[in-house]
Amino acid sequence: MSRDDQSRIVKDYDVFLERCYAQPMGASVDKSNLKDNLQIINEVGYKNVMVDTEEQIDFLIRKIPFMLLGLNK
Repeated sequence: MSRDDQSRIVKDYDVFLERCYAQPMGASVDKSNLKDNLQIINEVGYKNVMVDTEEQIDFLIRKIPFMLLGLNK
C-alpha cells in the first residue's frame, strides 16, 4: 500500500498502521525500514502507527497459533 493510501485510510477511518522494524530479505539479512517508518509517522502521527520487531511478528504468527493448536512441544 502506498504512503498516500496509508495516509488516506488513517484520515478516513482512524485505523492503526502496523509497520515492521525491518524487512526480511532472506539468508538472515534484514533491510532497515527506519526511513519509511519515520515518514509515515510524520504524515499520520505516532498515535496511529505500531512498529513491530521480528521477534513480535514471530510470536504473533507462529508461537501463539502453535500454542493454541497444542503444537508448542
